[in-house]
Amino acid sequence: MDQSISEALIATNELATRKGYEDIFDPNPLQKFLMVIRWLLSDHNEVYADNKVLAELFKINEKTLKNYLTGVRAYTEMLSEFEAGFNKMRRLVSQSESNLLSGIFRDARDFVSSREGNIMSTTTSSAHHSLEDITNKRMTEVNVLSIHEYKLPNGKKPDNLFFRLQEGETEKNSNFIKEIEDKQSIIAKEKLRGYKQIAMDHTISPKETWIRQKCEERGYATKDRLLIIVLYGYHSKTTIDRVREIVDEYEHVELLTIGEYKGFLGLKGDLLLDFNELDQATIDVFNREDKEISDMALKVLRNIKRRALLSLRDHKEKYLAQVKRYFLGKIS
Repeated sequence: MDQSISEALIATNELATRKGYEDIFDPNPLQKFLMVIRWLLSDHNEVYADNKVLAELFKINEKTLKNYLTGVRAYTEMLSEFEAGFNKMRRLVSQSESNLLSGIFRDARDFVSSREGNIMSTTTSSAHHSLEDITNKRMTEVNVLSIHEYKLPNGKKPDNLFFRLQEGETEKNSNFIKEIEDKQSIIAKEKLRGYKQIAMDHTISPKETWIRQKCEERGYATKDRLLIIVLYGYHSKTTIDRVREIVDEYEHVELLTIGEYKGFLGLKGDLLLDFNELDQATIDVFNREDKEISDMALKVLRNIKRRALLSLRDHKEKYLAQVKRYFLGKIS
């Protein structure tokens, strides 16, 4: 390999800055390690090696890799794959460069095994799955077809997709309009009018590039489909206002805070209790003054994730065929 680890570090930093990736994350040690590996495996033409190449290095399939990288599966479960990939890369560079790569990998491994890495992975995946599950259940309560992570005709998968106008429905007899839209005051009714579908994307990151990517590049928002970005976790009013200004630039996109999400869907009963449990746990888990509170929140989040995954699996099995039939007849 004629490229050095030092060059990889410089290149990834420059590329991240130029492409705006540093606005998406403040790279943690694991992300830094993977950025370097992706660059070393690429053609060095301003493009990181994709997940397929990375999955081949780690000897796992792309879906499993994605589950690790998005926090669906804990980082710690992938330690052996990280180690195997590191050992392969180390054999391709000089001794001095191998030592530098060893340091980067050691930092990544320590982070993965650390409390901080565990908290980040658990919180992100638990909140993500729980919000998907709560949304599906609320739609089912009011007889609205809903599904999570369904591949749209453009190949993209929003966290949730539900149907404002189902097959055979109009603005006058829609279940969603009658049971959700007309009973809420979070989003102005004129902003909802005309859409057939609503996609939801749940995110903890308020970074501008990350938000713009959701609004522009993923194709969730169209003239027939409204995108609602749900910003969860604790954020200051200044941060929320800044994100809202960004979202307001886009015609078919709305922003909801986690509290507004609750009001928009009109959560009540057990779903409201589930939501409040999740909301409190995502705050308590970052309590740096009382480790006991943080530890308890971690346990709560793990239980939330287990329940949500089982429920999501059952929901998709029940409604997937119906959603497919919708898109076979109405491609938008």
